Amino acid sequence: MPPGVGKLTKLETLTTFIVGVEEGFRIQELKDLDELRGSLALSNLDNVREESEATDARLNFKKFLRKVEFQWSRLESKAEKTLEKLLPPHQFLTELKILYYGGAKFPSWLGMSKFSSLATISLTNCRKCTQLPTLGKLPWLKSLKLEELHAIEEINHDVFCGHGEFEGFPKLESLEIDGMRRLERWTGMVEGQMPLLRRLIIIDCPSLTILPELLYLHSLQHLKISLCSKLLSLPEEGLPKLVQLLIIMECPELENRCKMGGYNWHKIEHIPNIWIGYRRISGTKPLEQCIADLNSIKRVEGSTPTRIEGMFLTTAKGVQITKAEFVHHSDDDDYGWRKYSEKNIPLSKFPRRYYRCIQGTSKGCSARKHVQQLDDDPNMSRVIYFGHHTCVMSCSLSSTHTAK
Repeated sequence: MPPGVGKLTKLETLTTFIVGVEEGFRIQELKDLDELRGSLALSNLDNVREESEATDARLNFKKFLRKVEFQWSRLESKAEKTLEKLLPPHQFLTELKILYYGGAKFPSWLGMSKFSSLATISLTNCRKCTQLPTLGKLPWLKSLKLEELHAIEEINHDVFCGHGEFEGFPKLESLEIDGMRRLERWTGMVEGQMPLLRRLIIIDCPSLTILPELLYLHSLQHLKISLCSKLLSLPEEGLPKLVQLLIIMECPELENRCKMGGYNWHKIEHIPNIWIGYRRISGTKPLEQCIADLNSIKRVEGSTPTRIEGMFLTTAKGVQITKAEFVHHSDDDDYGWRKYSEKNIPLSKFPRRYYRCIQGTSKGCSARKHVQQLDDDPNMSRVIYFGHHTCVMSCSLSSTHTAK
């Protein structure tokens, strides 16, 4: 990026601004760029040295911006003061992302009800924050993703939704909780909160033991729980009647209790499509009929598997394969992966390895994969893909095939 971009006072498009420490690269360059519109990502915010520099950026005057992303390159305590002074933004903002934020708490402006247009929030790798912001008062928030917030031990709806807020999150449709490794409890949900929530994803929360009364989520249709090894049971009152798809994976005790005849079976037997441990245990339509029911398929990408054990369709634009295998002796699948965990598997002599897309943090990509060598043929591995590649190498297919 060339220095002195702040002189282009009529500039309308600046998708990324990398904050530097030298003259011409500091965040004050944004001061007079009030014509900026669309999206703006601010990276290397740890180079903001003084609170006054953040204030001088005058982001609240850039009323044509609709999407803003704040990203630090390392976790540091002064980030708290920087973010507090950078905003509050204007009321027309529709999407906000915060990555690698190193403060102990989120800024006071986050969650203010005056942000009447804010529809999407993503908080990623904010590892020092011990309490979630009060987001339940945002009147038009539709999608919320909480990822790698390692210091959060409890989600309490009395705080999360706002004290005395009967209808917290009035428009929320999708909630994803991912990689919150210290999260133990999710409590306090009452009737009337999240009345429109349709999709709830809980992934990689190994300390989680308590879920709230999900029965209050009257619009819930899609529930996925994965990699929550300490979660022993579903809520006592069961799940809402409208749930159409339940997926439980890598939760050993919960999987056992949710199988047919298990302790929790009566709580879920009304659900049309249930997947427990990669196997479909309810649902009457054969695979061919599921495919025929699609109005159209826009794109299917990836190598063709030789054996498909189960498949569920999530959108009319792609096919998601839950479990499939084919013989391939290369680990090259055109994506970059970073291993984040490994564990031994009962009755197997090889460990299972867990990977995230390397673009997961910087680009918000949710793709993951599990890799495990086959006992009867160590030259082959079973690879299970989760999520969709939403980074620059986008892909709408999730599948299972062999790799390293």
